[in-house]
Amino acid sequence: MVAPTHGLLKMPKGKGFMSANMVLPLHDVLGRTLGAIPRDRIYRDAGLKYLPGPEEPVREQQVLDVFDAIRSEFPEQSRTVFETAGHDAGTIVAEYRIPASAKTALKRMPWPLATWMLVQSARMNAWTIGGSAQMKALT
Repeated sequence: MVAPTHGLLKMPKGKGFMSANMVLPLHDVLGRTLGAIPRDRIYRDAGLKYLPGPEEPVREQQVLDVFDAIRSEFPEQSRTVFETAGHDAGTIVAEYRIPASAKTALKRMPWPLATWMLVQSARMNAWTIGGSAQMKALT
């Protein structure tokens, strides 16, 4: 699994960036399932000549190019690859991006308040998973 990071993510200087967690777990999963040669070619073709650090933002277009290449070149395996990488990314966020004190506080709160707090946090950090997309929480 990708080496997680603690602390703040580097905020992008402009729009159109996403968290490296959109490509790092995928890089690991592709290597295990499809091999290093196709994985490295997909990343190189997307303009990712080196892997970003876990705290670095990645251009949204590069993330899209990686996802599109996987879907078009490996349609049979793409669902499993994305599900596995998504699970790995979720684990990284849950284990390393939410401080222990926040986890404890959330567990002690009534669930509607804890849910509201998590949604607010997700809104503030929506760029990490949605790039330039807009996030709207439905109630």
